[in-house]
Amino acid sequence: MPGHLPNRPLSRRGLLARLGALGLSLAAWPGGAGSARAAGRASLLTWRGYDRPDFFQAYRDSHARAPEVTLFDSLEQARNVLRSGRRPDLVHPCYESVAGWREEGWLQGIDTARLSFWGGVFPRLRELPGTREGWRTWFVPFDWGQTAIAYRSDLVSWGDSVESWSLLWDKRYEGRIGLVDLAEDGWWTAAIHAGVAQERLDVSALREVRAALDRQRPLVRLYGHPSELEAALAAGEIVAALVWNDSAQRLRRRNLPVAFADPVEGTLAWCCGLVMHRDAPAVAEAHDLVNAMIAPETGATLIREFGFGHANRLAFDRVGEETLGALGLPLRPMATLERALFVGPQSPEVAARIASDWAAVTGR
Repeated sequence: MPGHLPNRPLSRRGLLARLGALGLSLAAWPGGAGSARAAGRASLLTWRGYDRPDFFQAYRDSHARAPEVTLFDSLEQARNVLRSGRRPDLVHPCYESVAGWREEGWLQGIDTARLSFWGGVFPRLRELPGTREGWRTWFVPFDWGQTAIAYRSDLVSWGDSVESWSLLWDKRYEGRIGLVDLAEDGWWTAAIHAGVAQERLDVSALREVRAALDRQRPLVRLYGHPSELEAALAAGEIVAALVWNDSAQRLRRRNLPVAFADPVEGTLAWCCGLVMHRDAPAVAEAHDLVNAMIAPETGATLIREFGFGHANRLAFDRVGEETLGALGLPLRPMATLERALFVGPQSPEVAARIASDWAAVTGR
């Protein structure tokens, strides 16, 4: 595993920006006004860290050259690229952005009949609300992951032997709980614990989530960055933390007794993938690049090197259960995905409520 991992959805939702994330690199952008770009060569605007040659190997094999890749650090930076008039063939946003980008008129459909590996994509990811309309597919999933609980298996006991979100509200561990300092993740996991459905965000439901956050607050020792939570778990200062699976993975590589829960109520999940610009200059080549990125071989590399889930279920078969377990990834990913909550676009009112609740509870 490499020492450097790409920016996670944590930065995609804004935390790393607050911590001084790097700016957008556009010096070599191939699709800007007045710039030259190679004819018939696909271009991709993607997250920093996702420019690994092995993600595009099938494309390189068939086209005898690599795609043109440019990097960004936040979805707002990617939006600014599109607003500036630049025309990447493909962009790599996250699921919650797709509906808004469609409304702004930036996208065209991707022809899944031209993707030989489309059939291997997990059904739950293929059917995320708002990403398909009739025969049109606006979003092809590529990578996904879970927000759940990393816990010290030598210090935590499950009363009924069932992993549950209730651990983060367990008074036995008062002052020994940690949460990633991200409003969306903290708020929505409280919603899952409170039994509040994404479709039922009325006044009563919002109050239930806030009450759950208030009950949790006295138990929490640390709201922090994943690296801070990992250090506290390693030291035994906290026994459980709301994080992503890669935090558990890094701790286990240090031979620490850390497990990553698969809560019975379902995990909070994220998914990012590929969309095609409405004015993509190289549509045929762009489809070839999408197909290369959802190939099982590409997925196996993503899983092994980054510890993220890949959209193609066959990639999990190539990796095997021993490696998946070591990475904190589910051994039965289809079942995990079926129970997972993928948060879609939120109304401005709900987004504001999430931010205000988190600020009130954390004091930030």
